[in-house]
Amino acid sequence: MKTIKILKIIVLSMLLIGCGQNKEEGTSNSMQSDIGQFKQEEVQNMEIESNFTNAEIAKYTIASVMNQKPDILKVNEKDGMFYVEYKLPDEPKKQEYKIRINGNRVIWGNVPGRWRTTKKDERITYQVDDNKIMIIQTFKDGSNKVKEFSKLD
Repeated sequence: MKTIKILKIIVLSMLLIGCGQNKEEGTSNSMQSDIGQFKQEEVQNMEIESNFTNAEIAKYTIASVMNQKPDILKVNEKDGMFYVEYKLPDEPKKQEYKIRINGNRVIWGNVPGRWRTTKKDERITYQVDDNKIMIIQTFKDGSNKVKEFSKLD
């Protein structure tokens, strides 16, 4: 079991390291190519074995990106897409976001609004280790913001 976990970490690390290495050749990552036009057959909702559901991954992603506490977020699923919303007490309007999960990649956007899939947008991935999840935002300059949550958050 420990060997499988180590192999998962190695594979995920290799995927993260390989992201964006095609810049010199002028090609873009396959996930970057017009994901804004989602169709069910184009992007399949592949699941990575983990202790977290896709709904929890969506919730923790928005908690990280928007710097909010996970317990104020509400998640709904419709047709393989997740909708995360919250309302702050001092704001008149609720905030709502849409999420797609493909492998360890999380793609998000405002509702209504565009998907964050351009080269200027951050790339969001996640890694799971038992009851902890790390949400990793990688920005176009190569810098990262990593936020960790436990299953109990």
